[in-house]
Amino acid sequence: MNRRQLVLAVVSSAVTAGLAVHSVARSADSPSMFLHDLYTRETERHNQRTPPDNDAFYAMFSREMRELMQAPRLPNPPEPAGPILHTLFGRGVLPGMPVILSGVRTARSEDGIAMLDVTLTVRGQLRDLGVVLLRQEGAWKIHEIAYDGPDTLAAHYRRMTGRQ
Repeated sequence: MNRRQLVLAVVSSAVTAGLAVHSVARSADSPSMFLHDLYTRETERHNQRTPPDNDAFYAMFSREMRELMQAPRLPNPPEPAGPILHTLFGRGVLPGMPVILSGVRTARSEDGIAMLDVTLTVRGQLRDLGVVLLRQEGAWKIHEIAYDGPDTLAAHYRRMTGRQ
């Protein structure tokens, strides 16, 4: 191997390594990786009955969703209290009830907004959620969750706070 071939080999290796590092960094920052990691962490926390850290919990959500979630509630909301809505898993998931993350799939992603499908197993039944992520403050944040049927996280909190 002559000097020219050696230099080309070294430069080629450096470029390839740089592209690989960039590719790994991009995939680690992808909406699907973010959501997969979030749901993995939260299902483990839920299944172990570990209480949530409120600051960390609210930090997962977009500014707009946090504002809606933390808004004052109506004294007599039009919606009955049950079945309980678990913010991340949907209706009827009680503390400690086993929840298994079955999959996360990107439906659409472009310029700071992504729509993903999350599949959970609850009481042996598959449950599909639609999650909208926004890129805010340099990180992915949950902006909306659509549960089985017509229910969404934002619609639930709008009913509870009287914000239509």
